[in-house]
Amino acid sequence: MRLKGLPPHRARRKVVSRIPSAVIAVLLPGLAGPLCSSVLLQPETIAAFDEYADTAEQQFSRRLAGTAPFLWSSELDERIAALRAGTPSAARTPS
Repeated sequence: MRLKGLPPHRARRKVVSRIPSAVIAVLLPGLAGPLCSSVLLQPETIAAFDEYADTAEQQFSRRLAGTAPFLWSSELDERIAALRAGTPSAARTPS
């Protein structure tokens, strides 16, 4: 099979390069479906995520309303001083 306008060596590469992506496009949905549908979340996991989402929404609401600093780094004077001194600052999210 030769594609019009391409030399024979480039036309062959073009056809061969299309085969793997076509195979993946056909097989992937069939393989991913059973893997994804077999996940069941525990009630504790769902409750923990709901709590996290509620807390995050409250924080975002306060920041957007202007009642809390918009940037996490601006919440504490120590963080601001560290950043001005060139020291990176990081922390875990509360759990």
